[in-house]
Amino acid sequence: MRINRKRLVADLSRLVQIPSWEECDTIARDVVAALREAGARDAHIDKAGNVIGSLGRGGAGLLLNAHLDTVPPGDYAGDPYSGKVSAGKLLGRGASDDKAGVASVLEIVRHLAGRRLNQRVTFALTVWEESTRRGENGAYRAARECEASRCIVLEGTMRSSRSMGIHVGCKGIMNLAVTVHGKACHSAHPGKGVNAVYRAARVIEALEKAFDPATMQRKTYTVWNSQVELSDLATVTEVEARQGVNVIPGRCELLINCRLLPDGDSAELCRRMDRLAGELPQGWISWEPQREIVGHVCDDRELIGTCRDAIRATGMRPACEILHARTDSTIFHHVGGIQSVVMGPGGVGAAHTKNEHVSIEHLTLGTEAVLRAVEGLAVAE
Repeated sequence: MRINRKRLVADLSRLVQIPSWEECDTIARDVVAALREAGARDAHIDKAGNVIGSLGRGGAGLLLNAHLDTVPPGDYAGDPYSGKVSAGKLLGRGASDDKAGVASVLEIVRHLAGRRLNQRVTFALTVWEESTRRGENGAYRAARECEASRCIVLEGTMRSSRSMGIHVGCKGIMNLAVTVHGKACHSAHPGKGVNAVYRAARVIEALEKAFDPATMQRKTYTVWNSQVELSDLATVTEVEARQGVNVIPGRCELLINCRLLPDGDSAELCRRMDRLAGELPQGWISWEPQREIVGHVCDDRELIGTCRDAIRATGMRPACEILHARTDSTIFHHVGGIQSVVMGPGGVGAAHTKNEHVSIEHLTLGTEAVLRAVEGLAVAE
């Protein structure tokens, strides 16, 4: 193992101690300084707030990405910004998602600096992956402006100290916003109105039938050498009718979260929604699709194979899969035309939890695996 565990842990602890859910300027300045000290040339903050740097020269090369922002501290158990190590785990909000990835990039830069590379390696530490409320996800700008043909996104894929995942694609995502219409009135005289919540209950039953998983379009994908069947999914995840405690609600808002086939789109789900609207009594509902992010599947077998070999070289077993959630790999794929996979040191299932952490063993093994993959792709013999 060549990774400097003490230095890696110190980097991650420092990063966790910098809150980055309301603003990313502070952590961006810290990471720029660390990249420059590690040897990355031209490290700077771009107009989106991303930290960009590179090593080596040439045209489109390899891109390494992790994101600087986190979800809010929420109900985190204890100090969300402690960065302390306890029982072999580094604690704090963002420890796993995705500051472990950022710390890994810093360590990888140190190992690559001064070595002969066969291509340019660019490092993009991007902003607002977790939330679109702060502006456009920084990955969009990085995908447009960082010349690269391949990308490794360092999000957590560690399953155990014996297994590390490679996400070779991901599903797309979209929301359908549905308004159920009624007629508002004072709750003292409910007969004078039409309760939109009661209507919504019937609409939700109809939605459950319209989007029955057994009837959704399905497709089989080749994931390395295995066949995997996936399908579209659509589920009601939010219901809201807050118009006053003494008011019969005249409208009820529903949100349907949709997961799309990796190489599909929302057309079939929108057709189903149109059909349902036509079957319900006139005027009951109106609806509109919200922002859609399409999925992707990486077909660069050399990239995937190199990542698999790197994981094996650390003594772990590689596990290739298509992720059911959305990742920034699909942004790099579609916006930048960059073949992308996800592979990183954070633990699967640890993100966003009240005890978010990263195992020091996972952090070290995962960083070593990504370093070996980068060496296999970009270090000259």
